[in-house]
Amino acid sequence: MSKFYLLVLIWNLMSNLVMSQEMTKAEMATYNKFLSDQKRLWDDLFKNYDATVSAIYTLHKSQWINQNTTIHPPITELTLTMGMLKLVDVVEVEEKIVFLFDYIAQWTDHRLKWNPLEYGGISHMYVPQKQIWLPEITIADAHEVKFFESDDAPRTAWVHYNGSVGFYTATVSSVICQLDVFKFPLDEHECGVSVLFHTYFPNEYVIKSGMEQIGKPMSELGNGEWKVTYVGVSELKSNDPNLGSVQRFVARFQRNPGFYVALVMIPAFFINLLSIIALFLNIEDIGEKITVGLTNIMAMTFILVILAAEMPKTAKLPLLAIYVIVGLVIVMTSIVVALILPGIRKYQEKKRKSEGEGKTGKETRIQKLYNWLRIEYVLMFIFQVANLDEYVEILLASGAYMLFDEHIVATYDKFLADQKRLWDDLFKGYDPTISAIYTLHKSQWINQNKTIHPPITELKLTMAMLKLVDVVEVEEKITFLFDYIAEYTDYRLKWNPLEYGGISHIYVPQRAIWLPEITIADAHEVKFFESDDAPRTAWINYNGTAGFYTSTVSSVICQLDVFKFPMDQHECGVSVLFHTYFADEYEIKGVMEPLAKPLSQLGNGEWKVTYIGVAEEDISDSANIGSTQKFIARFQRNPGFYVALVMIPAFFINFLSIIALFINIENVGEKITVGLTNIMAMTFILVILAADLPKTARIPLLAIYVIVGLIIVMASIAVVLILPFVRKYQKKNKNIQEEQKLDKNSWFGKFWKWIRIEYVFMFIFQVANFVNFIILFMFNLFVLICTLMSGFVMSQEMTKDEMATYNKFLADQKRLWKDLFTDYDSTLSAIYTLHKSQWIDQNTTTHPPITQLTLIMAMLKLVDVTEVEEKVTFIFDYSAEWTDHRLKWNPLEYGGISHIYVPQKQIWLPEITIADAHEVKFFESDDAPRTAWINFNGTVGFYTSTVVSVICQLDVFKFPMDEHECGVSVLFHTYFADEYGIKGEMEKIEKPLSQLGNGEWKVSHIGVAVQPAGNADYAATQRFIARFQRNPGFYVALVMVPAFFINFLSIIALFLNIENVGEKVRKDRCRGVFVRSDRGRRTSLKQYFIEQITVGLTNIMGMTFILVILAEDLPKTARIPLLAIYVIVGLVIVMSSIVVVLIIPVVRKYQKKKKNNSKQKFGESSKFERLCNWIRIEFVLMFIFQAANFINFIILFL
Repeated sequence: MSKFYLLVLIWNLMSNLVMSQEMTKAEMATYNKFLSDQKRLWDDLFKNYDATVSAIYTLHKSQWINQNTTIHPPITELTLTMGMLKLVDVVEVEEKIVFLFDYIAQWTDHRLKWNPLEYGGISHMYVPQKQIWLPEITIADAHEVKFFESDDAPRTAWVHYNGSVGFYTATVSSVICQLDVFKFPLDEHECGVSVLFHTYFPNEYVIKSGMEQIGKPMSELGNGEWKVTYVGVSELKSNDPNLGSVQRFVARFQRNPGFYVALVMIPAFFINLLSIIALFLNIEDIGEKITVGLTNIMAMTFILVILAAEMPKTAKLPLLAIYVIVGLVIVMTSIVVALILPGIRKYQEKKRKSEGEGKTGKETRIQKLYNWLRIEYVLMFIFQVANLDEYVEILLASGAYMLFDEHIVATYDKFLADQKRLWDDLFKGYDPTISAIYTLHKSQWINQNKTIHPPITELKLTMAMLKLVDVVEVEEKITFLFDYIAEYTDYRLKWNPLEYGGISHIYVPQRAIWLPEITIADAHEVKFFESDDAPRTAWINYNGTAGFYTSTVSSVICQLDVFKFPMDQHECGVSVLFHTYFADEYEIKGVMEPLAKPLSQLGNGEWKVTYIGVAEEDISDSANIGSTQKFIARFQRNPGFYVALVMIPAFFINFLSIIALFINIENVGEKITVGLTNIMAMTFILVILAADLPKTARIPLLAIYVIVGLIIVMASIAVVLILPFVRKYQKKNKNIQEEQKLDKNSWFGKFWKWIRIEYVFMFIFQVANFVNFIILFMFNLFVLICTLMSGFVMSQEMTKDEMATYNKFLADQKRLWKDLFTDYDSTLSAIYTLHKSQWIDQNTTTHPPITQLTLIMAMLKLVDVTEVEEKVTFIFDYSAEWTDHRLKWNPLEYGGISHIYVPQKQIWLPEITIADAHEVKFFESDDAPRTAWINFNGTVGFYTSTVVSVICQLDVFKFPMDEHECGVSVLFHTYFADEYGIKGEMEKIEKPLSQLGNGEWKVSHIGVAVQPAGNADYAATQRFIARFQRNPGFYVALVMVPAFFINFLSIIALFLNIENVGEKVRKDRCRGVFVRSDRGRRTSLKQYFIEQITVGLTNIMGMTFILVILAEDLPKTARIPLLAIYVIVGLVIVMSSIVVVLIIPVVRKYQKKKKNNSKQKFGESSKFERLCNWIRIEFVLMFIFQAANFINFIILFL
């Protein structure tokens, strides 16, 4: 044991020697000199260096200098070198591709040059990226970009002695790419990450790209599903002269089809193979052919369930969907041929007998070959070849640093000096926290008649991109890539280019200037792509016009009418407004620059964009709120996925079911089996549909199509169940028999004998099925024609008098700001805490009033309800107002200024708590902080848009007819109740109640209530309430109606044909059915029991598939919801029916045995006895159980 401890000790000593890394004195001296030289170099480089001042040279096309005599330096060159491009994921429906994208960015900043001989030979050094100016790099068409950074460990850049600067960045980039999935699952695509400089003019920079050797082989750059075949770099030239070229880092990748071949194509091939064999063997049995067809469709529907989650919902049907549909067509054609052949053969045999009866002779070899090689085997071979050919066809379908001369260096150095001087002059007294909004237009503290006001602030929003990413119908949430340019005028940032070397514009970080607070209305989520190390950039023109380019992923809530699903068309967009400022202080205008992409590339796989435009809308009756600019997209769904995987299979299922019902009509038991099989197959289709079908009040067309299909089949079943009884009654009625005597030789007699009534009904129901299929397309015949709104040129110049007024306003506002915030500390609370202090004399102290907080609800829109978690999500917008007596002033002392706008971070804010909150999202950016307003009387306030998920107690007993009340509860939990008062109010909501719910939920009431606190230390809670009820149409159509019909048919199947148990039956050769007779075989009691239990198991299986649809939405609560009770009671009714029908034959057998043993003499039966014989006990019980099933269905609505 001691040897072991000795080894451990030696190992630790060796480890310490390795890790300590001691230096010799000479090494330490060299290292210390290096540190000293590097510190001296750092001090000299960054002494006058300002990382917020751009290194971009902007005089190449300046009109304020003599271009003929000026020798310009070369434009800034940015080199992007790709270090890694690895495919992570492909989401076909959203056309979203996720890459690991690592790159190196390099450029030259001539301010960071030095002579290595003067600094101990140091040729390069490493600095934090925040220490230097960084160009703003934009990744185009990005859905999301993740940077891996930490405040504790900022990212690093390198600087070379010749001014070359660079850094390495690792990102996870999700980009939107146009995908052609026609060859799915043998498809191949090309996509990549596009990088551009959208902020700068193209004559000021050049962007170049390269690719270093990737450290991984191609086989490791894909994932399990996708194989990368090529990685490279290309350049895209822009048609817009204001935009430079785009560097595109490209990956080409193809899908590994093994999963789909193994789980879809091979099973489908063998299912069709066996089905065709089954159809052409024993061809005379027609009933079995129909059963084979229905079983084939059911099996293919199982395959579609596997396929539905992965199949892209695109306009062009993928090959795999075509493969499934063609397979269905082949089997349907086989069934039709198999149904026709027996009739043709029967006719030929009858003709042969009538022509050559009695003639016999020796058969020739050809006749023997013809008899051995039957036509059905030839046809079977043909269809098998077609099946194999289709299978084979789909498999084959895949088919530097630059040296300057002295003149150039002088020009660039002069530009840097002029830009530095301009920067110092502009921002010397500039404070970005002070608003540029002029607030005196309607001030009551100045003489309006004698004051010449400057024009109101004008904000111009130019839409550069509006690309549809995703549509979530249930939440009515639409996600866009929304890129825009914001331009406005800040008159503090004007200069004369002639005084600054002709510089007409400069680039600055957005944080360096005042930015207007831009609000996206009805937003569920807004993502900005920004990094702390590389802040976003703005530009400033000499006339005071400032602007910036922003890329966002905006998820907005829109009212969707999905009645025409899957042929629906919608209009939605991104609404932008200024909610913080008064309407008379600003003007907002929206324009649209020519889109870089055609409309065909602005949708996704499922949705096609037909129109992009801009509109102005007044969303409020309040004079304090200005208009809203709405950037609109009109888009329609590509219905191919639903046509292929839902409508066509449903049509064929009904088509075969109707044929099966009206052929061999005397066999009642088979008809019920066909009906149950039909509903089960349709339920499989509903499983595919359930995830995508919106749960709206208006049942979509596709759900109506399925329900009408069920009704057609149910009506067919009712007819085929009634026809045998009618025929039996007619046969017994002698009068009718006399009327039916026809001359068999007449043409009418022959026609009546050939055309039976069941074939007429079959034709009628098939026509109804076809009309139901076709009518769905008739709702998509109109086309909306819209024109794009034209843009405008922004110009906002002032006269001298207006400029004088504005300059005086700025001076007064600056003086007011200084006086207000000189001794103001935003970390010190404005709450007065002495009201109940025991350390002062309360009798002699006059206390100020307690702080009053007013919360005004501006919006409460229901977004989503998650019953299982009891989580309700709202868009909750509110204004908060309170008084901070430190922020009072006399408007007369400050030029009549009655209110100002400040960043929220500048003032003390009360801590507002949303009770029972699961999640609260605020939409804010570090570069554009949220704004507050301050009135001269000390009233402070701000407007906030949030998405709030709160926990509410939900009573879902009446599901899906349930109604709930929930809301957002706001309180001050930090402060004592005697120190503040909270008051909730509600301004007029701009939208009607019908637009405050979503597809599944309808809002019936919005209000405010006070909820008293149980603890005396806490004040009452303000509760902003919404009352909402569920739209049950989805569950009625996809759960209740199918469940009712399943039980309806099951009960009929159980109680029909019960009298045949134990009776002798014989086969009627003419009609091909069994009839009761004194001679023949008996239907055994054991066989009867097996048949009834089979019906029960089939019923349970059908109900189980319905529960698959229901499982995700059914709340798992202590009280079982009504819909679950409905399903359970339905099962109990069917189980009770099974018990009864199993007992009846035993009781009847006992009664018959007892009657045979008795010595009764039977005479003519009375009318009552005949009525009892006609109305048998099983029909009475069937009626009772059907009534129970119907009451169970109706009572759910009551």
